[in-house]
Amino acid sequence: MKKAYAVLLVAILVLSMLLTGCSGGVQASSEPTEPGATQAPSTATSEPSDTPKDSDLKVGLIVSGNVNDNGWCATAYAALLEIESRFGATINYVENVGLSDIEAQLINYGEDGYDIVFCHGYEYIDGVTKIAPNYLDTWFAVNSASFSQAPNALSVNQNNYQKGYLAGMVAALVSETGVIGAIGGTDIPPVQLSVQGAEAGAKYINPDITVLTAITGDNEDSTSALEVSNAMIKQKADVLIPVLGSAGLAVLTAAEENGIHVVGTNSDMHEFGPEVVITSSVAGFIDSMPVVVQALLDGTLEAKAYNFGVAEDVVKLAPFYQFEDSLPKATLDKIAEVIAGIKDGTIDTTPKS
Repeated sequence: MKKAYAVLLVAILVLSMLLTGCSGGVQASSEPTEPGATQAPSTATSEPSDTPKDSDLKVGLIVSGNVNDNGWCATAYAALLEIESRFGATINYVENVGLSDIEAQLINYGEDGYDIVFCHGYEYIDGVTKIAPNYLDTWFAVNSASFSQAPNALSVNQNNYQKGYLAGMVAALVSETGVIGAIGGTDIPPVQLSVQGAEAGAKYINPDITVLTAITGDNEDSTSALEVSNAMIKQKADVLIPVLGSAGLAVLTAAEENGIHVVGTNSDMHEFGPEVVITSSVAGFIDSMPVVVQALLDGTLEAKAYNFGVAEDVVKLAPFYQFEDSLPKATLDKIAEVIAGIKDGTIDTTPKS
């Protein structure tokens, strides 16, 4: 009986060792330990490139909302996945980080030895300014800002005015009532510039167009976004431009219920409202953030403001999808003409004070 038991025990141990060997021995990566820290899944959407991989590279991301908000935060998350795919980096993101939490999250990333941390929003400048000097081996990048602090803090700035300009230009071209609306969320300069740019782009196309504008104060406040959308529709707006996070979905709802159109911003909103979204003026962080990481790997990264716009093909329009066939050729030609004019400087997209 004892002999049989010993044989059974050995068999169990051998089977256990075989199963352990088959598991691959995957180790959890080091990550911030504050509540809310979430390890990003390895599900990059882009094809691997020929760029040399760097398995030791650690890249972090901090966002103010959810990475699946289909708007502002989603643009940075898509860029993080691109960085993972292109460079073989270990990535991590932390969601819903408010101003009271930013310093703790930056400290966590610094203590864990991250090479670069992208802070997705102008509002994080103060936190980076305070914490960056304590972690000189980590680069801290603030998205959507014109900011730098030697030796290890920089910004990755999309041209928000141009982003709004493209959206406003398209909205004016497709509007039939001569009234459009632009709805911003958080009341900060990047959002303000996008809304101002939308008005300028629309006025470039039609100086007599009525552009209704509003700032709700919160990228994620769907109730306010819906109320503002319906109020603009009552004033005959037939194209809306959301400069929002997840609250942008409320704008799509209002458009669908009232039979009007939307020109999205930040990310391509087509899949969430294919019948109403003409196109989107995309933020382009999926293009710009990897540029900064490449500079880090090349040893050329600087503490400066890195600016990207239409000329760099970072701020650009998403596809028109089914509307490509229904929009008049003259409209599509005009859109191409305006984009070319912004690129060569013949169309002035300098924000007006």
